[in-house]
Formats: sequence, C-alpha cells, structure tokens
Amino acid sequence: MDTEQKSIGIGNKKREKIPLSIIMFGLFLVFVFMCNDRYLNITDYTIFLIIACFFCALEWFISDKLHFKIEHFCSFFLIAYLLVSLYQIDITANSGIYLSYLLFLVFFILITIKKIKKQEIRFIINSYIASATIISLSIIIFRNEFMGWTGTFRYTIRYSNQEYADPNFIAAYIYIAALFCIYKLLLVPKKSNKIIYSILAIVITTATLFTGSRAAMIGLVIGCIPLVLKGKKSLLISVISLSSIGFFMFMFLPEGLKARMFYNTYIDDSNITRMSLWMNGIEAFVKKPMIGYGPQYPLTIINEHVGVSRAIHNTFIAFLVQFGLLGIVPLIIIIINPLRNLLNRSMFPLLGLYASWFFTLFMVEANVSIIFWSTITIITLIANYKKENPNSSILDII
Repeated sequence: MDTEQKSIGIGNKKREKIPLSIIMFGLFLVFVFMCNDRYLNITDYTIFLIIACFFCALEWFISDKLHFKIEHFCSFFLIAYLLVSLYQIDITANSGIYLSYLLFLVFFILITIKKIKKQEIRFIINSYIASATIISLSIIIFRNEFMGWTGTFRYTIRYSNQEYADPNFIAAYIYIAALFCIYKLLLVPKKSNKIIYSILAIVITTATLFTGSRAAMIGLVIGCIPLVLKGKKSLLISVISLSSIGFFMFMFLPEGLKARMFYNTYIDDSNITRMSLWMNGIEAFVKKPMIGYGPQYPLTIINEHVGVSRAIHNTFIAFLVQFGLLGIVPLIIIIINPLRNLLNRSMFPLLGLYASWFFTLFMVEANVSIIFWSTITIITLIANYKKENPNSSILDII
C-alpha cells in the first residue's frame, strides 16, 4: 500500500494524506485576517510561509522528485537579480520589500516544483474559501468603515494592531474565493454541497460589494462570463443562479454603496487620477528602463524621481519600475505560463478567474501582496496538474 495513503475507516475507501507543506500553505491563507498590513503584504506575516518552505524542502529530500519548469528558472533569475541589486551602487533596497520578494519567490519555487495532487489543490482552494468567509463575515457583521471615516460606505476589516485593510485590496483577495464557490455551485454535480456553496457565494460576494471596490465587482463579472458561454442549458442555469445571488446581495447593500457601485459614473476623479498615477510610473520607468530602481516601495521611487508622493496603483507598472525590462520578462513568463495548460475546454471557467485576476492587477499595486503571489501560486499548481493529467477537467480539481 502506498505510504502516502491511510484508511479513513469507512469501507475500503482510502484518503491520501495532505503534505505538511500544503497544510502550512492552507493555514497561511486561512489566517490572512491576522496579516496586520493595510495592503496584505507579508512583512509581519511570514511564519506560515517559512514553515511551509521548511516542510517543502524536507519532502523533496525524502522523495527526491523535482520537476523544474520554466517558471522556476525565471524565479531563480529574479532571486539572482535581488541578490545582485544589493551590490549596485545606484540601487537602494527596502528591507521589507526585499525580504518579501525573496520569501515569495522561494516559496513559489518550493511549492510548485513538486508533483501536485488534486486533493492537495482542493485543500488549498477550500482553505482560500475559508479565509475569505472569515474576512467576509467580519466585514458584514462589524462594518468597519475604512480608516474610521464615517459615511464613506467603504467597509473593510480592522486588524488586531488597529490597522485597517485597504478595501480595494481586501476585495481583490476575497472575490477570487467567491468565484471558486460559484464554480463549485454551478459545475460540480454533487447536489448535497450546492446549498453550502450558494450561501458562501452570497456571503463572500456581498462582502466584496461592501468594500465598495468597483474593480473587484467587474472582476466578479469577468470571472463568471465563461459560465454563461458553455451552452444554452448552462446559460439558463447560470443566469438564474447568478441573478439570485445578485438579488440577495443587492437587498443587503446600503444605499450609499448601491449608488457608488451601480448608479454613479465610473469615469470620476478616482479613476482619472489612477490613470495619471500610471503615467507617473511610466515616467519613472523611462528614466531607468533596463534594470529599474530595485526592491523599493514604488511610492518612494515616484516621490524621488518624479516628484509626486503617490503610489502607482498598477501591479505591472510597479514591477516595471522596480525590475526594469531585464526583470519584467521573467515575471511576465511566470504570470502567463499557466495559460498554456488552461487554454482547454475542460478548464475554460478557470480562464475567467485568471482574466478577472489579471484585470484587478491593473487596478491595485500588489507586487509583494498576498493577492498576487497566492493566486499565481494556485493557478500555477492547477496548470501543472493539468499538464501532468491531460485528461483531467476542472471538476477533478475544484
């Protein structure tokens, strides 16, 4: 009998053990509500990732089965870039940004380099859903307005250190879990779990709207598009289900949020300002295009080299400013590489999730945030499983 299996005491069924590295990744996701950082960075939230890296290395040592892929060589290149940047006279590294990049890259390599199993992916997805549910209930129940500014109708969570999570970032994190719930609800044939995932989808999607993040709401819509393109029967079921979820959410929303999300124009000062911030980032990039400014806060870079004390509000431009053309190429390869194994009819819904996530990265600056690294890790794991199991479908994974 496989040493990785154990009996669960019901008939002859066997359930394979979840590796400790995957469990640590799951716990990392579940306890995101303890992150204590406004932008979901991991400066003070590293323990689970460090332990996960340790167990990954230990599991490799025991199994001696490594599967190097292009994304790993790209990650090694970026680690080398970070190490070399310490010795560049004209590059000053911020220790928090620097160590966050190193930890994320090392974890990404360690967790994706081994062969993944479907029950491990399910465990990670369910951990993500549990994490988003905890955060969503906190948003809906306590209704902490961002920074305590009464009347903004932008609700978020408040950490134990009294820091508020930025509503745009917390929404970008939890709505991905809402999409997983919707996929499970509409695609998985097992009827016994449909009520559970209906409730979870309503709770997490409602919390997403409570943040007032219009980018996350658009991301939700983008993520659901593949569901209504699968055929006439799927279209009818999807429209009815999604409309029901939308009705429940709309009933709970405060009037101020309804106006922000559905009635007011999206061509407002906020989005016009966002575009000008993108141009600030491009201006900084043009001044140092090849190697960038290194692992510093983009706000610091823009302040020193453009004379504007504002963030870039775009993950890709921020990457470009930090790493330059030399570093952006391996990053883009890491980001788009999973598409090779997701461009398949059996995985079609996950393209919606990927597209929606890609869209939100244009709206927030998530370079060293859990939003970027957790999602790209999960997407890469799913793509790797599909590559190793060509006949598998989304139903085998979620």
